[in-house]
Amino acid sequence: MCKQYSRLLAVIILSLTFVSLSVALDEDSERDDFFLEEASSLASVQEELPLEQNEQEEIVEVGAGWAWGDVLFIDFDAGQFVVNYLDYDKLIKTDIVLFVDEKTVFENAHGLDRIEIDDSVSVDYIITDSDKNIARLITVERIQQLNE
Repeated sequence: MCKQYSRLLAVIILSLTFVSLSVALDEDSERDDFFLEEASSLASVQEELPLEQNEQEEIVEVGAGWAWGDVLFIDFDAGQFVVNYLDYDKLIKTDIVLFVDEKTVFENAHGLDRIEIDDSVSVDYIITDSDKNIARLITVERIQQLNE
């Protein structure tokens, strides 16, 4: 998702640069050459951006995991959140960054925007070849539900 926003931002900047260049150019040939060099350098940056298939990156699953802990941080715009959990292999508390996508299923919440800081969550997730943890099932456990 971040690549999509980066690509979109680069296209917008490039478009705005060409529009401002067409307005700003006048008869002064030195000034024209300067602006044309700047525009071509921005175009080369645009060409270096990776092409995406169907506006989404292909997800290659290389592993799976499970974490149960408390939500420390939520970034709604990026679709990610951080959970502090006990790593049972190392027997230490650690943090994990998890992402949500269109395949993420929520229990006891209708979406990431319904999860709050300090909520206890159980998360089944996949690990991609780019070491990104994508949540597949998020179960929110709130204290009031545990008392019932």
